[in-house]
Amino acid sequence: MVNSGQVRRSDLVRGVGRLEQGLQLTWQSLHRASEMIHTFKQVAVDHANEQQETFELQLWLEQTFGKLKPLLSRRGLAIEIIAPSGIVLHSYPGALGQVMSILAFNAADHAYPGDTGGVLTVTASQPTPELVRIVCADHGVGIAADLRDRIFDPFFTTSREAGNTGLGLHIAFNLVVSTLGGTIELIDQGGGAAFAIELPTDRAAVN
Repeated sequence: MVNSGQVRRSDLVRGVGRLEQGLQLTWQSLHRASEMIHTFKQVAVDHANEQQETFELQLWLEQTFGKLKPLLSRRGLAIEIIAPSGIVLHSYPGALGQVMSILAFNAADHAYPGDTGGVLTVTASQPTPELVRIVCADHGVGIAADLRDRIFDPFFTTSREAGNTGLGLHIAFNLVVSTLGGTIELIDQGGGAAFAIELPTDRAAVN
């Protein structure tokens, strides 16, 4: 049509529209690829090279979420920490920090979609001298009953169209079990979603 010199306005508008649609699809694909590369890098991190450290949990939680606060605030998520002083862990703080980050951003993206905003409450306790329990709970939309058994599966997500890869909770699960020597599970709390993490106070004492 251009060569013939007979390009109608409607043809031009339709052509530009198709270009815009193609660029949008390209951008979405690149964004999704970038997210997947980032998450695969997280999976590939050799946590064996990370040194075990002794740290006080309450102070560590405040410092960890303090660093995440600017990013979480932009997504409308506030963090409430309920933790007594004096709980001491000898473990991998880097791996635990990655788990806390995944759970926080997961809550921001899924528990409080859109511009609703909300709160993630992080509660720490020490049921026994050898065990620490951390519960990350929100009061958002919750997780449907038929999805609860699949949330830790790799690539499972309910919002792939938004660019989510479905690797976040799978990574968190592997870090808790393999690196930190603990357990993580989705528990009932009467609304929203709550993840309970149980860790040994001394990782070196657990095979």
